[in-house]
Amino acid sequence: MSTCEESAPVDGLLRPTADVDRDTLRSLALDGLLVQLTEDCWVAADAPAGPRLRAAALGPPQLADTAYSHATAHWVWWGSGRSPVTVHLTTLKRRRLRGNYAAHTFERTLGPFDVSRPAAVPVTTGARTLFDEAMAIETQDPTRLAAAITTLLVDVGRADRLAFGEYVDGLYRRSGITVLRRALELVEL
Repeated sequence: MSTCEESAPVDGLLRPTADVDRDTLRSLALDGLLVQLTEDCWVAADAPAGPRLRAAALGPPQLADTAYSHATAHWVWWGSGRSPVTVHLTTLKRRRLRGNYAAHTFERTLGPFDVSRPAAVPVTTGARTLFDEAMAIETQDPTRLAAAITTLLVDVGRADRLAFGEYVDGLYRRSGITVLRRALELVEL
C-alpha cells in the first residue's frame, strides 16, 4: 500500500462556513495568505501541497462508484494552483450513467491496481492517469503523439514516467495501443 493511501484527515483546508464566508476567503487569497484549490476550498499559502491535500480539497466524487481521472487526476498527482474547472470521473465498473452531471464521466471498468486513495478519495493511479490522457490525444501519427505526450509529462517525475511506460507495456488488445507504443519509443521516459 502506498503512503498516499492514508485516510487520516487533512488539516489546514478551509471551506466557507457561517463564521467565514466565501468573500472573506477570497479576500485572504487576494492578500496572498491563502491559495484557492477548488471552487469551495482554500489552504494557507505556505502549506505544502501534495496529492493528499489536493485530493482532500476535491472531496469524494459526486457520483458513487467513480474515481477522479484524466485532467482532474493529473492535477491531484502533479498539479499546482487551482483544480480544473471540468471534473473528470471514470466509473469503477463499466455502467451506463443517466442524468445531467457537472462532470465529464467515462464509462469504463478500472482494475484494482488502477485506483489509489490519497486522503481516502478514489483517484486513478499516476500511470493510469497518464495512459487515459495519452489515449485521449487525437492523432494516429506517432511523432505528433510523442510531442503531445512530452508536453503532458512536463511536471511528472521520472519514477511516474517509468511506471507509465511499464503500464503501457503490460497492455494488449486495445485500440490505439500500437501507436502509443511507437510514440513512447520517441519520448524520454
